[in-house]
Amino acid sequence: MLLGAIALAALASLTGCGSKRASAAVPVDPVHACRGYEYYDALKEPPANNERAVLQYATDTLAILDKIDPTKQVRDPRNEKRRVPNRVVTDLGVLRTSMTRFRVAVKAVDGDAAALRRALADLSADTAYLDADARLAAYRSSSCLR
Repeated sequence: MLLGAIALAALASLTGCGSKRASAAVPVDPVHACRGYEYYDALKEPPANNERAVLQYATDTLAILDKIDPTKQVRDPRNEKRRVPNRVVTDLGVLRTSMTRFRVAVKAVDGDAAALRRALADLSADTAYLDADARLAAYRSSSCLR
């Protein structure tokens, strides 16, 4: 959801070196899918022309996705524990695959603004990523205790 918006915004107007440390917005311990999506959704969107910030955003997104444990049950709006549906696990995998591809592309930019725009355009055209993100947002909205 977030990076899709960044990609679209950048087409109207991403990174060189990322930190080895996780951002403060990345969970330290494994989290369930609902909490993981909250971390993901709370990431601050970087300026689309800031290569370093965009790379860090992609790195943090992958770190969050890596901390999501799909075997952890979530609490639904009625406060009942539920297993994470397979479709949600699949969509998390789609996000991971697309974000990994995007991170590799951004890492290769090396100061080339046109290459950064291409990486953003590729992500904004990645319908698998955008669709999976929309389904995950809908799942969180309808199936997670708030």
